[in-house]
Amino acid sequence: MRFVSSEDTRRLAYSKLLGVGLLLLSVVLISPRDFKNSLVATTSSTVKKNIALTEQLDSLTQYLTLAPNARKPRIYSKQFVLLDATTAEVIVSEGADTSVPIASTTKMATALVAVAALPLDKVVTVSNKPPLIQGSKIGLRSGEKITVRSLIQGLLIYSGNDAAFALAENYSDIPGDYLKFVKEMNEFATKNHLINTVYGDPAGLDDLTGRSTPRELANVARLLLQDEFLSKIVATPETTITSSDGMISHQLKNTNRLLIADSPYYLPNAIGVKTGFTLDAGHSMVAAYKWRDRILIGVIMNTIESTNTASAEEMNKLFRWADSSLNLKDY
Repeated sequence: MRFVSSEDTRRLAYSKLLGVGLLLLSVVLISPRDFKNSLVATTSSTVKKNIALTEQLDSLTQYLTLAPNARKPRIYSKQFVLLDATTAEVIVSEGADTSVPIASTTKMATALVAVAALPLDKVVTVSNKPPLIQGSKIGLRSGEKITVRSLIQGLLIYSGNDAAFALAENYSDIPGDYLKFVKEMNEFATKNHLINTVYGDPAGLDDLTGRSTPRELANVARLLLQDEFLSKIVATPETTITSSDGMISHQLKNTNRLLIADSPYYLPNAIGVKTGFTLDAGHSMVAAYKWRDRILIGVIMNTIESTNTASAEEMNKLFRWADSSLNLKDY
Protein backbone atom coordinates (compact mmCIF):
# COMPACT_ATOMS: atom_id res chain seq x y z
CA MET A 1 0.00 0.00 0.00
CA ARG A 2 1.32 3.43 -0.89
CA PHE A 3 1.09 5.89 2.00
CA VAL A 4 2.39 9.44 2.43
CA SER A 5 5.17 9.23 5.06
CA SER A 6 6.63 12.00 7.20
CA GLU A 7 9.64 11.95 4.90
CA ASP A 8 7.30 12.48 1.94
CA THR A 9 5.75 15.53 3.55
CA ARG A 10 9.14 17.10 4.31
CA ARG A 11 10.23 16.48 0.76
CA LEU A 12 7.04 18.06 -0.58
CA ALA A 13 7.93 21.32 1.15
CA TYR A 14 10.72 22.00 -1.33
CA SER A 15 9.39 20.09 -4.36
CA LYS A 16 6.81 22.57 -5.63
CA LEU A 17 8.87 23.47 -8.68
CA LEU A 18 9.24 19.84 -9.66
CA GLY A 19 5.52 19.37 -9.12
CA VAL A 20 4.78 22.24 -11.50
CA GLY A 21 6.90 20.59 -14.17
CA LEU A 22 5.23 17.24 -13.71
CA LEU A 23 1.79 18.79 -13.81
CA LEU A 24 2.57 20.61 -17.02
CA LEU A 25 3.58 17.26 -18.46
CA SER A 26 0.34 15.70 -17.20
CA VAL A 27 -1.68 18.37 -18.99
CA VAL A 28 0.00 17.43 -22.26
CA LEU A 29 -0.56 13.74 -21.58
CA ILE A 30 -4.14 13.82 -20.31
CA SER A 31 -5.60 17.19 -21.28
CA PRO A 32 -9.22 17.40 -22.54
CA ARG A 33 -9.77 17.17 -26.28
CA ASP A 34 -11.96 19.43 -28.36
CA PHE A 35 -12.20 18.02 -31.87
CA LYS A 36 -13.98 15.09 -33.46
CA ASN A 37 -11.16 13.91 -35.69
CA SER A 38 -8.21 14.91 -33.52
CA LEU A 39 -8.53 14.31 -29.81
CA VAL A 40 -5.08 15.85 -29.31
CA ALA A 41 -5.18 19.58 -28.57
CA THR A 42 -3.45 21.91 -31.03
CA THR A 43 -0.09 23.38 -30.13
CA SER A 44 -1.58 26.82 -29.47
CA SER A 45 -4.33 25.48 -27.22
CA THR A 46 -1.82 23.34 -25.33
CA VAL A 47 0.38 26.39 -24.75
CA LYS A 48 -2.60 28.35 -23.45
CA LYS A 49 -3.54 25.51 -21.11
CA ASN A 50 0.05 25.27 -19.88
CA ILE A 51 0.25 29.00 -19.22
CA ALA A 52 -3.04 28.90 -17.33
CA LEU A 53 -1.94 25.88 -15.32
CA THR A 54 1.42 27.46 -14.51
CA GLU A 55 -0.36 30.54 -13.17
CA GLN A 56 -2.74 28.35 -11.16
CA LEU A 57 0.08 26.28 -9.67
CA ASP A 58 2.19 29.32 -8.92
CA SER A 59 -0.71 30.58 -6.84
CA LEU A 60 -0.71 27.44 -4.69
CA THR A 61 0.69 28.17 -1.26
CA GLN A 62 -0.12 24.90 0.49
CA TYR A 63 0.39 21.18 0.03
CA LEU A 64 -1.35 18.12 1.44
CA THR A 65 0.21 16.31 4.37
CA LEU A 66 -0.84 13.76 6.95
CA ALA A 67 -2.25 14.83 10.27
CA PRO A 68 -0.27 13.75 13.35
CA ASN A 69 -0.86 10.09 14.26
CA ALA A 70 -2.79 9.43 11.03
CA ARG A 71 -3.13 5.75 10.21
CA LYS A 72 -3.61 3.92 6.95
CA PRO A 73 -7.28 3.63 5.95
CA ARG A 74 -8.87 0.20 6.15
CA ILE A 75 -10.48 -0.06 2.75
CA TYR A 76 -12.00 -3.42 1.90
CA SER A 77 -11.45 -3.54 -1.83
CA LYS A 78 -8.80 -5.23 -3.93
CA GLN A 79 -7.53 -1.91 -5.32
CA PHE A 80 -8.07 1.72 -4.42
CA VAL A 81 -6.58 5.18 -4.92
CA LEU A 82 -7.02 8.58 -3.32
CA LEU A 83 -5.59 11.37 -5.46
CA ASP A 84 -5.29 15.15 -5.15
CA ALA A 85 -6.93 16.44 -8.33
CA THR A 86 -5.04 19.71 -8.16
CA THR A 87 -1.54 18.26 -8.14
CA ALA A 88 -2.15 14.66 -9.33
CA GLU A 89 -0.38 13.47 -6.16
CA VAL A 90 -1.45 10.00 -5.05
CA ILE A 91 -2.12 10.29 -1.32
CA VAL A 92 -2.77 6.65 -0.51
CA SER A 93 -3.31 3.58 -2.67
CA GLU A 94 -3.39 -0.17 -3.00
CA GLY A 95 -2.64 -1.67 -6.41
CA ALA A 96 -2.79 1.72 -8.14
CA ASP A 97 -1.21 0.38 -11.33
CA THR A 98 -2.89 -3.02 -11.42
CA SER A 99 -4.74 -3.77 -14.67
CA VAL A 100 -8.34 -4.66 -13.83
CA PRO A 101 -11.75 -4.95 -15.53
CA ILE A 102 -13.49 -1.58 -15.22
CA ALA A 103 -17.19 -2.24 -15.95
CA SER A 104 -19.30 0.93 -16.22
CA THR A 105 -16.50 3.26 -15.14
CA THR A 106 -15.83 2.92 -18.88
CA LYS A 107 -18.63 5.44 -19.38
CA MET A 108 -16.43 8.32 -18.23
CA ALA A 109 -14.48 7.91 -21.47
CA THR A 110 -17.69 7.31 -23.44
CA ALA A 111 -18.97 10.69 -22.25
CA LEU A 112 -15.70 12.50 -22.96
CA VAL A 113 -15.51 11.14 -26.50
CA ALA A 114 -19.21 11.86 -27.09
CA VAL A 115 -18.99 15.53 -26.09
CA ALA A 116 -15.94 15.93 -28.34
CA ALA A 117 -17.48 14.13 -31.30
CA LEU A 118 -21.23 14.88 -31.25
CA PRO A 119 -23.25 18.12 -30.99
CA LEU A 120 -25.17 18.09 -27.71
CA ASP A 121 -28.44 19.19 -29.36
CA LYS A 122 -28.25 16.64 -32.15
CA VAL A 123 -31.35 14.41 -32.21
CA VAL A 124 -30.57 10.70 -32.28
CA THR A 125 -32.98 8.04 -33.53
CA VAL A 126 -32.64 4.93 -31.38
CA SER A 127 -32.14 1.71 -33.39
CA ASN A 128 -33.35 -1.75 -32.46
CA LYS A 129 -30.11 -2.65 -30.67
CA PRO A 130 -29.90 -0.37 -27.58
CA PRO A 131 -33.24 -1.49 -26.03
CA LEU A 132 -31.99 -5.10 -26.17
CA ILE A 133 -28.66 -4.45 -24.42
CA GLN A 134 -28.26 -6.30 -21.13
CA GLY A 135 -27.75 -4.73 -17.73
CA SER A 136 -28.65 -1.24 -16.49
CA LYS A 137 -30.88 0.70 -18.92
CA ILE A 138 -32.81 3.97 -18.91
CA GLY A 139 -35.57 2.39 -21.01
CA LEU A 140 -34.91 3.70 -24.51
CA ARG A 141 -37.38 2.54 -27.15
CA SER A 142 -36.65 1.53 -30.71
CA GLY A 143 -37.41 4.51 -32.96
CA GLU A 144 -37.34 7.00 -30.09
CA LYS A 145 -35.82 10.37 -30.94
CA ILE A 146 -33.72 11.90 -28.19
CA THR A 147 -30.84 14.40 -27.98
CA VAL A 148 -27.19 13.59 -27.39
CA ARG A 149 -27.40 15.82 -24.31
CA SER A 150 -30.12 13.63 -22.79
CA LEU A 151 -28.31 10.42 -23.70
CA ILE A 152 -25.18 11.59 -21.89
CA GLN A 153 -27.32 12.34 -18.82
CA GLY A 154 -28.77 8.82 -18.98
CA LEU A 155 -25.27 7.44 -19.49
CA LEU A 156 -23.69 9.08 -16.45
CA ILE A 157 -26.53 9.47 -13.94
CA TYR A 158 -28.31 6.12 -14.26
CA SER A 159 -25.48 4.28 -16.02
CA GLY A 160 -27.62 3.43 -19.03
CA ASN A 161 -26.03 0.78 -21.23
CA ASP A 162 -28.70 1.52 -23.83
CA ALA A 163 -27.67 5.20 -23.80
CA ALA A 164 -24.04 4.19 -24.31
CA PHE A 165 -24.80 2.12 -27.38
CA ALA A 166 -27.20 4.73 -28.79
CA LEU A 167 -24.40 7.32 -28.63
CA ALA A 168 -21.89 4.94 -30.18
CA GLU A 169 -24.20 3.93 -33.05
CA ASN A 170 -25.01 7.55 -33.81
CA TYR A 171 -21.33 8.35 -34.21
CA SER A 172 -21.00 5.77 -36.99
CA ASP A 173 -24.46 6.49 -38.47
CA ILE A 174 -24.84 2.75 -39.02
CA PRO A 175 -27.46 0.96 -36.87
CA GLY A 176 -25.80 -1.73 -34.79
CA ASP A 177 -22.24 -0.45 -35.40
CA TYR A 178 -20.60 0.71 -32.18
CA LEU A 179 -17.02 -0.29 -32.99
CA LYS A 180 -16.16 2.92 -34.83
CA PHE A 181 -16.94 4.83 -31.64
CA VAL A 182 -14.93 2.35 -29.55
CA LYS A 183 -11.99 2.97 -31.88
CA GLU A 184 -12.25 6.67 -30.97
CA MET A 185 -12.34 5.72 -27.28
CA ASN A 186 -9.10 3.79 -27.67
CA GLU A 187 -7.60 6.68 -29.64
CA PHE A 188 -8.57 8.87 -26.68
CA ALA A 189 -6.67 6.52 -24.36
CA THR A 190 -3.62 6.34 -26.61
CA LYS A 191 -3.37 10.07 -27.26
CA ASN A 192 -3.76 10.81 -23.55
CA HIS A 193 -0.99 8.30 -22.75
CA LEU A 194 -3.29 6.08 -20.71
CA ILE A 195 -0.98 3.21 -21.50
CA ASN A 196 -2.80 0.57 -19.44
CA THR A 197 -6.31 1.46 -20.62
CA VAL A 198 -8.22 -0.39 -23.35
CA TYR A 199 -11.94 -0.16 -24.15
CA GLY A 200 -13.98 -3.02 -25.61
CA ASP A 201 -17.41 -1.41 -25.85
CA PRO A 202 -19.04 1.90 -24.87
CA ALA A 203 -20.84 0.53 -21.81
CA GLY A 204 -18.12 -1.51 -20.10
CA LEU A 205 -19.74 -4.91 -20.59
CA ASP A 206 -16.62 -6.50 -22.14
CA ASP A 207 -14.42 -7.38 -19.16
CA LEU A 208 -11.93 -9.35 -21.23
CA THR A 209 -10.98 -6.36 -23.38
CA GLY A 210 -12.05 -3.38 -21.28
CA ARG A 211 -9.34 -2.79 -18.67
CA SER A 212 -7.53 0.04 -16.92
CA THR A 213 -5.81 0.82 -13.62
CA PRO A 214 -7.09 2.76 -10.61
CA ARG A 215 -4.52 5.51 -11.24
CA GLU A 216 -5.56 5.93 -14.88
CA LEU A 217 -9.26 5.88 -13.97
CA ALA A 218 -8.58 8.71 -11.53
CA ASN A 219 -6.94 10.68 -14.31
CA VAL A 220 -9.88 10.08 -16.66
CA ALA A 221 -12.09 11.44 -13.86
CA ARG A 222 -9.83 14.52 -13.67
CA LEU A 223 -10.48 15.12 -17.37
CA LEU A 224 -14.20 14.68 -16.95
CA LEU A 225 -14.39 17.11 -14.04
CA GLN A 226 -12.65 19.76 -16.15
CA ASP A 227 -15.63 19.72 -18.50
CA GLU A 228 -18.32 22.00 -17.04
CA PHE A 229 -21.21 20.16 -18.72
CA LEU A 230 -20.07 16.70 -17.61
CA SER A 231 -19.10 17.77 -14.10
CA LYS A 232 -22.62 19.10 -13.51
CA ILE A 233 -24.17 15.88 -14.78
CA VAL A 234 -22.18 13.53 -12.54
CA ALA A 235 -23.09 15.66 -9.49
CA THR A 236 -26.84 15.43 -10.21
CA PRO A 237 -28.71 13.24 -7.68
CA GLU A 238 -31.76 12.75 -9.92
CA THR A 239 -33.55 14.25 -12.89
CA THR A 240 -35.96 13.44 -15.73
CA ILE A 241 -35.16 13.45 -19.43
CA THR A 242 -37.60 13.14 -22.30
CA SER A 243 -37.67 12.21 -25.94
CA SER A 244 -37.39 15.17 -28.32
CA ASP A 245 -41.17 15.25 -28.79
CA GLY A 246 -41.76 15.11 -25.03
CA MET A 247 -43.88 11.96 -25.29
CA ILE A 248 -41.47 9.56 -23.57
CA SER A 249 -39.88 10.32 -20.20
CA HIS A 250 -37.03 8.61 -18.38
CA GLN A 251 -36.58 9.01 -14.62
CA LEU A 252 -32.93 9.07 -13.68
CA LYS A 253 -31.64 8.50 -10.14
CA ASN A 254 -27.90 8.58 -9.65
CA THR A 255 -26.34 5.18 -8.98
CA ASN A 256 -23.80 6.86 -6.67
CA ARG A 257 -25.24 6.58 -3.17
CA LEU A 258 -22.88 9.26 -1.86
CA LEU A 259 -25.10 11.80 -3.66
CA ILE A 260 -28.47 10.55 -2.40
CA ALA A 261 -29.60 12.49 0.68
CA ASP A 262 -31.55 9.64 2.27
CA SER A 263 -28.69 7.14 1.81
CA PRO A 264 -26.64 6.13 4.88
CA TYR A 265 -23.55 6.75 2.73
CA TYR A 266 -24.50 10.30 1.73
CA LEU A 267 -21.72 12.91 1.89
CA PRO A 268 -22.66 16.57 1.29
CA ASN A 269 -19.29 17.31 -0.33
CA ALA A 270 -19.31 14.32 -2.68
CA ILE A 271 -19.32 14.71 -6.47
CA GLY A 272 -20.22 11.85 -8.85
CA VAL A 273 -18.39 10.45 -10.79
CA LYS A 274 -19.25 6.89 -11.93
CA THR A 275 -20.16 3.53 -10.47
CA GLY A 276 -19.60 0.12 -12.03
CA PHE A 277 -20.39 -3.55 -11.61
CA THR A 278 -19.91 -6.78 -13.49
CA LEU A 279 -19.13 -10.21 -12.10
CA ASP A 280 -15.48 -9.93 -13.13
CA ALA A 281 -14.99 -6.28 -12.13
CA GLY A 282 -16.94 -6.53 -8.89
CA HIS A 283 -18.49 -3.47 -7.25
CA SER A 284 -16.49 -0.39 -8.14
CA MET A 285 -16.73 3.39 -7.97
CA VAL A 286 -14.90 6.51 -9.07
CA ALA A 287 -15.90 9.58 -7.06
CA ALA A 288 -14.73 13.08 -6.21
CA TYR A 289 -14.91 14.98 -2.95
CA LYS A 290 -14.63 18.65 -2.05
CA TRP A 291 -12.06 18.86 0.73
CA ARG A 292 -11.28 22.41 1.85
CA ASP A 293 -10.08 24.18 -1.31
CA ARG A 294 -9.14 20.92 -3.07
CA ILE A 295 -10.89 18.20 -5.00
CA LEU A 296 -9.93 14.66 -4.04
CA ILE A 297 -10.61 11.79 -6.42
CA GLY A 298 -11.22 8.32 -5.04
CA VAL A 299 -11.22 5.04 -6.94
CA ILE A 300 -12.56 1.84 -5.35
CA MET A 301 -12.18 -1.30 -7.48
CA ASN A 302 -13.64 -4.72 -6.73
CA THR A 303 -14.86 -4.55 -3.14
CA ILE A 304 -14.27 -7.52 -0.88
CA GLU A 305 -17.94 -7.59 0.06
CA SER A 306 -20.20 -8.35 -2.90
CA THR A 307 -23.23 -6.15 -2.20
CA ASN A 308 -24.86 -3.27 -4.06
CA THR A 309 -23.80 -0.83 -1.34
CA ALA A 310 -20.21 -2.02 -0.86
CA SER A 311 -18.49 0.49 -3.14
CA ALA A 312 -20.40 3.40 -1.60
CA GLU A 313 -19.52 2.20 1.90
CA GLU A 314 -15.80 1.94 1.10
CA MET A 315 -15.69 5.27 -0.75
CA ASN A 316 -17.50 6.92 2.17
CA LYS A 317 -14.82 5.50 4.49
CA LEU A 318 -12.01 6.72 2.23
CA PHE A 319 -13.32 10.28 2.10
CA ARG A 320 -14.05 10.37 5.84
CA TRP A 321 -10.50 9.15 6.39
CA ALA A 322 -9.33 12.14 4.36
CA ASP A 323 -11.38 14.47 6.56
CA SER A 324 -9.69 13.20 9.71
CA SER A 325 -6.22 12.37 8.40
CA LEU A 326 -5.15 15.16 6.04
CA ASN A 327 -3.90 18.67 6.64
CA LEU A 328 -2.70 21.52 4.46
CA LYS A 329 0.72 23.02 5.14
CA ASP A 330 2.38 26.12 3.71
CA TYR A 331 5.21 25.73 1.23
